[in-house]
Amino acid sequence: MRRMFSMLFSLILLALVVYNTGQVISLRREVATLKQEAAAKSGHGSTSVLGKAQKHIDLAKQYALKGDFKRADKELNTGLELLRKAGSDTTEPYTDKMEKMERTLSDTRGLIQRLWGNTDKAQKEGKGG
Repeated sequence: MRRMFSMLFSLILLALVVYNTGQVISLRREVATLKQEAAAKSGHGSTSVLGKAQKHIDLAKQYALKGDFKRADKELNTGLELLRKAGSDTTEPYTDKMEKMERTLSDTRGLIQRLWGNTDKAQKEGKGG
């Protein structure tokens, strides 16, 4: 009788350990998923809207410096559209990143306007001479 009680107690204890292990594994998966979502929302993930906008604005700057103004304009407009999309999402705390992106966008616009102005001047001087 004692042996049977001992065996039954051991089986119940084993079942509880297996159940507990399953719960721990499930929680670890959920924590990993939540960490990925938090990284994406904070802009550290490659899929974040602001991260994509920053890439497009950086590309616009590179194209402008190379003299490819059509591509620069296209990339700048894409970045601006992504910024508008991020700004319309009021559930996300983007304020600091949005301000930084707006400064980068203003700097890039200024660079493109200066380069475009230099190109126009060079073309006018070449035609007038």
